[in-house]
Amino acid sequence: MRATTKLTPSHLLRSAQEVLALQSATTAQQLVTAKSSEFLNQMQAHWTAIGVTLEDRKKVRSEIESCVDDKCKEVLGDVERMEAETREEIARLESESAMMEGALNLNPNPNLKKSKLAKIAKTMLEKLTLEQARSSSVLPRYNKAKEKKRKIVEDVKTLMER
Repeated sequence: MRATTKLTPSHLLRSAQEVLALQSATTAQQLVTAKSSEFLNQMQAHWTAIGVTLEDRKKVRSEIESCVDDKCKEVLGDVERMEAETREEIARLESESAMMEGALNLNPNPNLKKSKLAKIAKTMLEKLTLEQARSSSVLPRYNKAKEKKRKIVEDVKTLMER
């Protein structure tokens, strides 16, 4: 699921640079650099000396032909994992903050209500940063309240033992 955000000039520039990088890689692959050609000549000499079968050579050729596609697929997988992990972390922080605010009987920060948050945070990383700030702002009071509760429970136990 892709977020729909308004693309800024810097986003458009980055996207154009990424398309250009792919085109450059494709062009370089088509032109076969002198270095790659030399590597291929060395591989072929080794294969001949070793006696590598045509079937094994065909397999390597297929790997060479698909290396750009494989790398793009790998990077896409990495980005998809990063997006999923970011969504999970945002959800965890939202839940944690709501639990702490509820335990402290606090109203959620009105500046971070969902509708307002959607207007403030245009990207997932911006939302993550805001949720981290929300959690960090409540955590000290929550920990202090937990410590007070622990102390009260300890005092009550001490009184009951007398």
